[in-house]
Amino acid sequence: MKIQVLKNETYQNGESLPKKGSERATGFDIVAISEPEVIGELNPNGSYKKIDYIQYKTNLKLAVRMEQSAWHGVPSTYTDYDILAFPRSSVSKYNLVLANCIGLVDADYRGEVLLRFKYIWQPEDYRIRTDNLLEGNINVDKIYKKGDKICQLKVTKV
Repeated sequence: MKIQVLKNETYQNGESLPKKGSERATGFDIVAISEPEVIGELNPNGSYKKIDYIQYKTNLKLAVRMEQSAWHGVPSTYTDYDILAFPRSSVSKYNLVLANCIGLVDADYRGEVLLRFKYIWQPEDYRIRTDNLLEGNINVDKIYKKGDKICQLKVTKV
């Protein structure tokens, strides 16, 4: 099995390529190459009425090559792989949760890997307006930023 990072013209350097955190790690750390993009609805004053998700770009286009295998007297077969995106354990320090719990990158997907997180509102994120309605603001200290490791990718046999 071999993971191939496909050519992406906007990729600047190898610093943000997936890397294992240690020799025995099974997942590859993924770095956000963009500032968080908040998708939601704003109030007229700029506070958030709702947040659908916060998206991060990775600038990664990946392919996992199939491998051919044969066993004693059994015809050759091909083994396919997919890639799973898991939240990092550090996510517990943030007001974020991976939007689809575990992301799946299918074996034939060739687009950019985008990661979406749900924002977990905290009481301190809100304030009561003069008309007794709530308005919320994101605690920017509790979300990932550009350059942060935001998830781990793990290759699995299909």
